[in-house]
Amino acid sequence: MRKEKRNNAVALYNLGCYYYNARRDYKKALLWFRLAAEKGITKAKYFSGLIYHEGMGVQKDLQKAIYWYEKAARDGDEYAQYNLGYFYYTGEGVKKNLKLAELNFFLSAAGGYAAAQFSLGLFYLNNRKIKNWDNCAVFWFKAPALRDMPCAQKALGVCYYNGWGVKQNRKKAVKLLKKAAEGGDEEAKKLLAEITPLKKGDK
Repeated sequence: MRKEKRNNAVALYNLGCYYYNARRDYKKALLWFRLAAEKGITKAKYFSGLIYHEGMGVQKDLQKAIYWYEKAARDGDEYAQYNLGYFYYTGEGVKKNLKLAELNFFLSAAGGYAAAQFSLGLFYLNNRKIKNWDNCAVFWFKAPALRDMPCAQKALGVCYYNGWGVKQNRKKAVKLLKKAAEGGDEEAKKLLAEITPLKKGDK
């Protein structure tokens, strides 16, 4: 993209951001985002999809949302990849496709998006016919757990409690569940209440 055209596209995107963030006029924001998207601005493609996805200022339209998410995802936008993963996993707006869900979650997770890392771990936990599902689940739960995401800490704790993908370690499981509970995860609180109190020497 030539410098002049790039600058013009960025200006269009910035106008979209102004209407989106400052004015909260999503209909006008979409107008500028789409113009910027057509000139190749990745984030403009993502926000065009998001506005249609959420129905902000316009009628909700999942087909248009997916259209723009796919364009942004091809450019490497991890948020668009994550949302596409969700659509393909649930079958909302598209035909359910677990392979495409896994691929898009993976691309987003590999880009460092914590929500995608957790979702990919959950994907493997819920699809146990996949080879090494337990190892894969633990691998993807670890990064967001270290970043203090309560739901990931809970999921990793459950893996340690049951010995899924790791050597069983109930002390570590309880520690992770406590962290998740302290972070506000209600299910972690319930799991802690259900776990038999650890005895001395328990692992």
